[in-house]
Amino acid sequence: MELNKLVDFLSSLFAEYNCEDYSNNGLQVEASSQVSKVAFAVDGCLESISKAADAGAQLLVVHHGISWGNGFKRLIGADAQRLKLMFDRGVSLFGMHLPLDAHVKYGNNAVIAEKLGLQDTHRFCDVRGMKIGICGTPGTNSLQELNSRLLSAKISDNTKIFDNTNGKISRVGVISGQCSDQMEICRQEGIDCFVTGEVVHSIFHSAKEHNVSIIAAGHYATETWGVKSLMPLVANLGLETIFIDAPTGL
Repeated sequence: MELNKLVDFLSSLFAEYNCEDYSNNGLQVEASSQVSKVAFAVDGCLESISKAADAGAQLLVVHHGISWGNGFKRLIGADAQRLKLMFDRGVSLFGMHLPLDAHVKYGNNAVIAEKLGLQDTHRFCDVRGMKIGICGTPGTNSLQELNSRLLSAKISDNTKIFDNTNGKISRVGVISGQCSDQMEICRQEGIDCFVTGEVVHSIFHSAKEHNVSIIAAGHYATETWGVKSLMPLVANLGLETIFIDAPTGL
């Protein structure tokens, strides 16, 4: 398939999720004109690019690309290594950040919410003009039961619980990655359990004082689901797909 046609297809999936993102979403590196195999990964890092090239992929689709804000100022160091490898090996790069969190079907948070069995869901938490989180009722009032669902659904193999509700919950909010500064939004939405990736020190007392329990399931682990959800769509176009696992431990 021609690269530009595949890029148009991927971009069309997120057409209604445009926002003032930190990332320069879309095709970030054009190093090939034809695509027969597509790799998917969380990060556009040297490890993912190298593994994609070794696997014979001509396009790498990631959540965290390599072009942010005003873009590159100097092509040196790690930036130079990444770009050189992509052009040498013919691996183009497509990045999709906040829209891949927010998408109600293919987004990180939508997939996690579905795996957790959340019901009566709606979007919440406005980031740069777009609601990126999903909240709903869990069908259980047990914090431990919800955590067990996270583990059994393979959303994460290592979670950390901050229990501020005596083990009882009624409404769950999901935001992947690192977005733990949302305790006031949780209070407004009636959320008493917040599922996210990683938790920063400064949020500990705010969560406790707002009576919001938190399950931290890992930044990397919670952000694998969006790119994985795109793989069947690309495979249906007749292209080979592969997921590149490059965990960070965070």
